[in-house]
Amino acid sequence: IQGCLQDKRRCERWLRSLHVVVDRSRNLSQKQQLEIVNRYINRHRHYRRDRRNQDAASWGHEAVFSQWSTLLEFLQRGGDCEDYATAKYTILRLLGYSADTLRIVVVYDRKTREYHAVVAVHDEQGNTRLLDIDNRIYGRKPTAYRYVYAVNENSIWDHSVASTLSKRRQRRIR
Repeated sequence: IQGCLQDKRRCERWLRSLHVVVDRSRNLSQKQQLEIVNRYINRHRHYRRDRRNQDAASWGHEAVFSQWSTLLEFLQRGGDCEDYATAKYTILRLLGYSADTLRIVVVYDRKTREYHAVVAVHDEQGNTRLLDIDNRIYGRKPTAYRYVYAVNENSIWDHSVASTLSKRRQRRIR
């Protein structure tokens, strides 16, 4: 990726659009950068769920349903929501965003009753923006989302699995 970003002629054909997005976004406002990165990755409509496979772990064989892809893998094959989030995160890092301002947040969507991943960006005004796969950039967490955990390359934040439960069930657990 670095070679491609330095010289467009070194880009493989399928990577040229990445060079253009990063190169032309460098001098834009943060709001414009977030919009461009969000739309660029979301236009890769190769949404596909991870295949079910077996992970041989020391405690036995557990079914693993999530495999996180790199930016290159995502641009070649597409992916599911965490792959979209990882791709956006990586491009924002290439644009100079610090890891301290970025998170990949796994949420529980109470409407769909599924887990979902988005990118959280702390903007220059101290607000948090969520980049989602529907091309929207949320200024606040959608009410259907419950934070489960967040990660970046330096840390993990546990937002408690209990928070994915209804208020009634949370009271019973306490």
